[in-house]
Amino acid sequence: MSPGAIVNDLSLPAEIPESQQTPANSSHNALFSLSNKLIVITGGGRGLGIALAAAVLDAGGHVVCLDVLKAPSAAEWAALEKTAKQLNRHLSYHECDIADEPMLEKIMGEIDRDAEKEGAQFYGVVACAGVQQRIPAVDYPQADFDRIQRINVTGTFLTAKHTARILIKNGVRGSIVLIASMSGQIANRGLACSAYNTSKAAVQQMCRSLAQEVSNAVNRPHAVLPERRRG
Repeated sequence: MSPGAIVNDLSLPAEIPESQQTPANSSHNALFSLSNKLIVITGGGRGLGIALAAAVLDAGGHVVCLDVLKAPSAAEWAALEKTAKQLNRHLSYHECDIADEPMLEKIMGEIDRDAEKEGAQFYGVVACAGVQQRIPAVDYPQADFDRIQRINVTGTFLTAKHTARILIKNGVRGSIVLIASMSGQIANRGLACSAYNTSKAAVQQMCRSLAQEVSNAVNRPHAVLPERRRG
């Protein structure tokens, strides 16, 4: 893996065969419904972010994807747009560096205002943006270490911060979901990922701290810890 490469955890086929689709249970639909709610997904230009966006659409929500990429993955985005059209959901994409606070604050404010104009409710975020590198700790360049912390930690914090501000302003008990990793709790033998693991441990503690600060105004923030998958 090249230094600074963004891990593409999951690639979606352009079209999912009907035989592989699982019918949704109606009671589950009601329990997890995001009907007329808008969710922001960072890292939404490809892979896991796209998959999460598809899940939100399926649950009845509208989606705005943010990513540092100028444009999302063409094949994955085409499939996502097709899903949004079939379900009559709103879907949009913004290029955004989540660690650039003025840029992020501006875009989040625009998303909130647009949601209000469209009659949707700004309901929360899935902070999925992150980068990974595999370099032995003794060889790790400081600039690369700093870059990972800037994106995975600072960017995630700023995303949660500005989402919480909007939810509190609007009086909405929405949802803040931070994508952490099992690597924030354990060390995977054979994987030289000290900088990444450090960042994901920080995200877990960030979530705990945010929960005790904002849970009175916002539904408690949650962290999701994906595990390593073998292709």
